[in-house]
Amino acid sequence: MNESVWQVEPAGPPPSDESPATVAEPEEYWEAARRPFASFVFLLPLVLLYEVGVWLCSDPAAVPVRNGVDAWIRDRLANAGAARVWLPPIAVLGVLLVWQAKSKERWTLRAPTLVGMFAESVVFAFLLVVIATLQSGLLTSLDVDTPLSLHQAASRSVVYVGAGIYEELVFRLLLLPACYLLFRQGGVSQKWSVALAVFATSTGFSIAHYVSGAEAFALSTFAFRTLAGAYFATLFVTRGFGVAVGCHAMYDVVVGVLMAR
Repeated sequence: MNESVWQVEPAGPPPSDESPATVAEPEEYWEAARRPFASFVFLLPLVLLYEVGVWLCSDPAAVPVRNGVDAWIRDRLANAGAARVWLPPIAVLGVLLVWQAKSKERWTLRAPTLVGMFAESVVFAFLLVVIATLQSGLLTSLDVDTPLSLHQAASRSVVYVGAGIYEELVFRLLLLPACYLLFRQGGVSQKWSVALAVFATSTGFSIAHYVSGAEAFALSTFAFRTLAGAYFATLFVTRGFGVAVGCHAMYDVVVGVLMAR
């Protein structure tokens, strides 16, 4: 998007034309981590981990262990005659590469940037866990009668990693910019377009959790998931797609596996 509202300027004064050495310095972390190429490299092992996990945890005679949005995408592709197991992960990574090419940003990446993105994912996931614990009764809905077996914990972890990848793909990477552009085309101001796009996609993100009927609607979980959607949207805009996915996956694994009791 060309609108400046989606851009975060790097800290510090702009480099001077009179100091070429400054121009040659490595990009600042806060800007480098937001680039699509950084998200591509950061998410590549996560996508591979998810697909391998699906293969290892699924029973060949049963429905594969997949995230709901991933399964929905695959159903739509199958109905269109494009049932290819490799197509969704290739699409996720391909979108990031096309975005990188269109942005004309650097195709370089330093290892410390990936470490920083992981650290950010952990910190932002922890903050969301704290917010969740403040909402009475939310985490109690995740209790189980018996401890999770190793296979159950692994299967849940796989599904939650898929949630981070594919839910962020649909609701943040695709729908958030689309809604923003739709509001802008309708004559809505830039700031209000951002706010309405975040609200619309966050509400849709929350509603999507009840579509399958596996979980009964509750105002407390609906409100928190809408808030979480806005939280992930803010990360997507300010810190990039990779950190949003990492935070989402990390939060789901912590709450759904490590905190399940």
